[in-house]
Amino acid sequence: MRSTILFAACLISAGAFSQAQDAQPQANRSQETVAHVIELPTSLPGSVAYPKCDTCETRQYSIDSRTAFYIGEEAVTLDHLRAEMLERPNALAVVVIAKDWRSIQQIYIVARRPGE
Repeated sequence: MRSTILFAACLISAGAFSQAQDAQPQANRSQETVAHVIELPTSLPGSVAYPKCDTCETRQYSIDSRTAFYIGEEAVTLDHLRAEMLERPNALAVVVIAKDWRSIQQIYIVARRPGE
């Protein structure tokens, strides 16, 4: 009887732990790169392609109207981001990939420095 109670307590604890783990938000994946390696689509929805490293294969990710684009802290349109990336091809860019690893949630490039 005592072992049955212990076994039941273990099952309840395992179930509670599992539910707590499921409730934890999944971390997004962010990757740094430079602007000129990112291939942006001409419109939404579309695909973004870029290699994660110099020797990595290029991967494609989907983007749509839920994808956010930023220059520094300023939210911008896809067209504005594309123009800025063409003007500053070596700017640091950060791509935030959704937890499904198929779509992109956000793309950032660093803001211009004063006088740039």
